[in-house]
Amino acid sequence: MPAPIDRLSNELLVRVLKLSIRESALELVGVSRRWRDVVLHWPSLWTTIRITERMSLPELKTHVSKSSESLLDIEIHLDAVPSLSTVLDALIPCAHRWRSLIIRCSNHSLLENMLTMVECTTYPSLTYLSIRNIREGPPLMTSQFYSRSFPCLEHFELEGYVVHSSVLEVPPGVTSLYLGLRGIDILSTLQHSPLQKLTSLLIAEYELGRGMQLKPDSIHLPLLETFVYHDGPSVLIRAIAAPKLAYFEYDSDINCKIFKTHAPKFPNVVRLVLRGASGRPAAVPFAFPAARHIDLTYPEAAESLFSPKNGSITGVHWPHLESLTIRNVRMWSLDFLDGLVRWLKARRDMDASMLLIRFAFYNPAQEEGVENLGVVTALPEAGSIVTVLYEALHGLCKLGWVDVPLAGIVLSGTLHESLRLTMPNVYPNFIEDIGAAIIQRRSIRSSAGSSRGPTRVSKDGYHSVVTMGL
Repeated sequence: MPAPIDRLSNELLVRVLKLSIRESALELVGVSRRWRDVVLHWPSLWTTIRITERMSLPELKTHVSKSSESLLDIEIHLDAVPSLSTVLDALIPCAHRWRSLIIRCSNHSLLENMLTMVECTTYPSLTYLSIRNIREGPPLMTSQFYSRSFPCLEHFELEGYVVHSSVLEVPPGVTSLYLGLRGIDILSTLQHSPLQKLTSLLIAEYELGRGMQLKPDSIHLPLLETFVYHDGPSVLIRAIAAPKLAYFEYDSDINCKIFKTHAPKFPNVVRLVLRGASGRPAAVPFAFPAARHIDLTYPEAAESLFSPKNGSITGVHWPHLESLTIRNVRMWSLDFLDGLVRWLKARRDMDASMLLIRFAFYNPAQEEGVENLGVVTALPEAGSIVTVLYEALHGLCKLGWVDVPLAGIVLSGTLHESLRLTMPNVYPNFIEDIGAAIIQRRSIRSSAGSSRGPTRVSKDGYHSVVTMGL
């Protein structure tokens, strides 16, 4: 009897094989005669070309020929200059078929040579262009050849650093733009590029030049829906006019003075992400009156909004708000709590709907570098923080916890019979909440797999205890 995978049609087998390819479809030709026939005669398996130092020129040419006339997705990860010319000689003749181009290159000379060689070619099918790791970038990065060369470009991203500041002309069809390029004149780029179709804009590491004036609403982005802005002066926000903006994220302290206008600045923003705010906090809900989901990166942002010493917001603000998330919470960062309680009570007195308030705790693992992304390290005071928040806020909102790193959890017992899980002391009903969630199989997960429901939930002294049959 043939293996289950051999009973699949060729179309389904190709879909499975696409998920199995790491660098080249050639990896799969030796599995069986059928796989070899499918791989060698199915162009869609050859459309992704990932060029690294390990890829040989014959292998590259095989990809180009086997892909037939299909559109190509090309990734270039090279740091050696000698191999560049031969690579581009094989690729540029099929430039009309390039659908996406990703360049990751830390070699300045190589990148400059690469851009020089592709400058004189047109890419009529290219919709996605990403160039990162630019260092001491070439002047070509700020030239106008992109508009002429990439007439159908939709997603455009540049990241790195250039020495000579000048204006970048963005092709008029771009809908998604990411500018993480230090040294570029971003203001002039936004003002002089035809960005009428832009729906998503991310700007990182922008520095405002001395003496540069930004007039309010001088940058018109009529279709913009998402705006993410990192590490730059908040006056740029004042210059943007985006009536359809629905998502706003600013990774710096926003100066509320920029919202001194007669009408709300962004009346249709539904999701708002802020790191902090300075000035009169009431200006923030005035600028974003339709916010339904607010995410505050640090507790200091919550303090600036809700602390009465700042002339805090009142219960009438954000009438449509559904959820509030406060991140990086630590025991010494709970100064916002009194003001938040006062605001929630004011909302309750006005018969406003009860909010979902989530708390995401500070994670020590993230201090150790990017390689620890996704790792959660136990926080010794986490149990005490949960208790403080619960005692202050229960009954005023629906409480949510995001990856609470509880310390002091102890596991004991016998597998397949009974396991005893002891947790640090938290608020009295904490363990009942966990037990109810487990019994109802709500959002209970483990990095090692799922478990069956509990057989007993109790409290033992100053610790919460769950006994589970596994």
